[in-house]
Amino acid sequence: MQDAYILGLLLGNPGTTLAQVADILNIYQDVRLPFASRVVQNAHKVGLMYEFNWPGLYDGIDTNAEETKTRLAELETAIREIWQWQWKEPVQDQWKEAEQSLCEVLGSQGEKTTRPRGTTWWRSCIVM
Repeated sequence: MQDAYILGLLLGNPGTTLAQVADILNIYQDVRLPFASRVVQNAHKVGLMYEFNWPGLYDGIDTNAEETKTRLAELETAIREIWQWQWKEPVQDQWKEAEQSLCEVLGSQGEKTTRPRGTTWWRSCIVM
């Protein structure tokens, strides 16, 4: 959904033309690819954790009950830390970065128009 949001805002800009689509896609890739790569890497890690195969965390081998409880709590903490991007990653920050690059591609001059719901659009870049 976040990818569609960023890409839709970039491509849906009134100043975007067909000739600029390659530049727009490069902006999208520059902003979203590092984030998406981190998500994939973390998904791999957490998958190993779910299977008790991440080095240094609970491996599923039974020990005494107290140690098992402690090691499972450590595993839970590690999994929660990895998934924090879901509720902490501010997609608006990525949009601001993409918007700045978009304005550089489209130029900063443009005719201001007002759209529904109070959003102000510039012909060349978006001001929200």
